[in-house]
Amino acid sequence: MHGNWLWVLVAALGVVAAALAVLMFSSATLSPLARRWDEVYTGSFPAGAVDLKLSTGNGAITCHAWSEPGYKLIVHVQALGLSETRARRLAAGSIKVERDGRGLKVTGDGGWWPKAMAGVELYLPAGPEYHLEADTGNGSVCLDGGTYATARVRMGNGSLEGTAVIQELEADTGNGSIHMLATGSGRWVLSSKNGLVGVDTARLGETGVMVQADTSGGKITVDIDGHRVEGGPGRTPLQMSTVGYEQARLQLSIQAHTNLGKIVILPGA
Repeated sequence: MHGNWLWVLVAALGVVAAALAVLMFSSATLSPLARRWDEVYTGSFPAGAVDLKLSTGNGAITCHAWSEPGYKLIVHVQALGLSETRARRLAAGSIKVERDGRGLKVTGDGGWWPKAMAGVELYLPAGPEYHLEADTGNGSVCLDGGTYATARVRMGNGSLEGTAVIQELEADTGNGSIHMLATGSGRWVLSSKNGLVGVDTARLGETGVMVQADTSGGKITVDIDGHRVEGGPGRTPLQMSTVGYEQARLQLSIQAHTNLGKIVILPGA
């Protein structure tokens, strides 16, 4: 019982932190000194493994799949400055973009009272073997289609939404939620301390799915093959799989954990 109260306190502190971040964003946005612009980068990736390392303090990270042969990176920049020149100089000192033949790296550390902030929007062609690391403080992460060999997503208070095919996915957030569309074959580990973990199984197709879910103080609902099971804190971790999982051509293993948040794995989640 005391443990649950501890997590309630942690959740409250997280909400306060998120509110302060929103206030900082609002203050910067409304300030007459706020300058905004986009920095656009284009290029192509070689065949083989490509590393994508995207980090923002409070800005969103969005990765889209598209049909063009090369990539397109848009860095949405917002900075405070008496002039655009000074704002751009300030942003250049805190937002870094690095490109080489092996991938992309974007770093934008906003800090507690950011004078420059960045959001990342990346369009990716099919073909390369993508290895993604996405890290935000209060920003959200969206993986809109595409295929990734590995993806590691860490968020302080942000949320993750994804429709991508990911072979190895590790996603962790403090007070944000996680919503993924179950598709393809692989192993997913999804964790939220106080937010919802939801996986939509409506488009599994030939994919067999195995679920392992546990929570310290939340509620679990899993519906696989029309068999609905509910669980909660203080019980043995819930485990279910589709009929014939071991023989399925495509297999997706999902491990989900929360402290106070709900876990919902079912069609339409």
